Amino acid sequence: MVAFRVNSVPASLRATQPEEDNDEYGSGSFIFATQQNDITAEVGNGREDDEDPQAKKRKYYTVAGNKDEYETAQSHERFIRRALRWHYFFTFSNDKIRAFIHRTFPDTKEDYETGDSYERALRGATREWKYETLKRMKNFVAREMRNQETAPGLGLACIDAYDHLHRYFTSTFDEDNFYEVFYWLKGVMDLERSSELGRWYAKEIFSNLATKCKIYLSKVERGDKDATSYWDEIKLFWASQGTNEKLAGVGKEHYKERVEKPKKSSNKKAKERQNEKIKKLHKEFVVSDRPAQ
Repeated sequence: MVAFRVNSVPASLRATQPEEDNDEYGSGSFIFATQQNDITAEVGNGREDDEDPQAKKRKYYTVAGNKDEYETAQSHERFIRRALRWHYFFTFSNDKIRAFIHRTFPDTKEDYETGDSYERALRGATREWKYETLKRMKNFVAREMRNQETAPGLGLACIDAYDHLHRYFTSTFDEDNFYEVFYWLKGVMDLERSSELGRWYAKEIFSNLATKCKIYLSKVERGDKDATSYWDEIKLFWASQGTNEKLAGVGKEHYKERVEKPKKSSNKKAKERQNEKIKKLHKEFVVSDRPAQ
């Protein structure tokens, strides 16, 4: 694994208002790991909050150090966030995010300040992915139910059996729907060019989550008293995917990874052109007579 040396707190991750984040939730610990085989591993030492991460108190960041330091920190952050997307897809957990950080950037084992900064940022990222993915899945299933209201015969809204719902969502699964819901994987995973096992794993994760959300939406529509507790079950189900033996043995090696294209702004010639434009703008800037100090 490629590891970058981190000598100080990344400029892009330095919080001007640091907050302690002691939440431990989910389960799983491997970096780029295959599924955990220990079904007895504890799931849910606490859980990710089921609320919009944007509604939480925001952290404000400030740029520290020179330009080179900042760009290096930005590169480190992009690298670890990209790695985190794969890690999270196979664990659905961040309860041992510190181990992930240590394996990705070994220097953080001794650099506690940097490790803390990464941990706060990455926990926030996974919290947002979970919240937004569950919201998107509910919206996707609700749309499927509406689209079938005018279809002949019994529509999706009338199906409640888990196995029948699972069969429906596996039969209608496609790459576009997957990326619509699991949006945070689109930039790193080429599902179409991945192995058959990799595509199977993605389909089963998607279809089972869709099935759970369909049952939940039906309970809400009927006004069932257990709708709220069933949503709690879905949140536990999210974390349990990382320890499900039925999904064991699938890892990053079963997927075609998309190549990250460098941004134009990082190109030397592009920067030179930008600097020339800035000089031109400076020259065009008109001021009146400046008073003496």
